[in-house]
Amino acid sequence: MTTKLNFLLIDDDNKTLELLKRDLNELGIAKNIYTASNGDEAIKEYSKTLKDGEEIDLIFSDIVMPVCNGIEFLEKFREKFDPDHKKNIIMLTSKSDKSLVLKTIGFGVNHYLLKPWNQQSLMQKIMLMIG
Repeated sequence: MTTKLNFLLIDDDNKTLELLKRDLNELGIAKNIYTASNGDEAIKEYSKTLKDGEEIDLIFSDIVMPVCNGIEFLEKFREKFDPDHKKNIIMLTSKSDKSLVLKTIGFGVNHYLLKPWNQQSLMQKIMLMIG
């Protein structure tokens, strides 16, 4: 992959954010990596990147977070920025709760990445999303 991508990472666990940033940088595919600790912060960060003229190529969001969880984020994001569900979103989860999976599918989640991941599985998910 020669094109570098802009990522938005959403997770309330700083360690998870740092590991994901490290892996994206080591894979050599990141142009910019923006982070947020919950869905509300992510909406603000996404708005800011748009104002700065940057397009987010791929969003990774945890499901279970305080303030605004991943499902609430999906709902707000799709309503405000992406009603046609064209933006690629991968949910991060360590849970296999089928009800959470079904809820996120209803809001147009594209794929899941189970925690803990490895760089190979991370790259596979990214390639599925962006080709």
